[in-house]
Amino acid sequence: MEDENQSGTTTENTEYGVTFAASDKMSIGVGILKHETTASTSDEDTKLLTVGYNLGPIALELNYADVENHGANANKDISGASINTTVKF
Repeated sequence: MEDENQSGTTTENTEYGVTFAASDKMSIGVGILKHETTASTSDEDTKLLTVGYNLGPIALELNYADVENHGANANKDISGASINTTVKF
């Protein structure tokens, strides 16, 4: 995706991802996101890892993200993890 706003700033986002069904109950995925803008000298790079497990009516998802130059700020790196659950009736 590429966008140019009224002030002349250009933003370009590129995303790649793949998910693999390791079994009928488990899936593993990875993703890479790159955010470039002419308003900053540093690009934001994100790497994602996700693992999902299906327990029937309950699904569990573990996610981890590592972000370099968060918000296009040089040397502002962050990382985080989350656990998501889904219940179907």
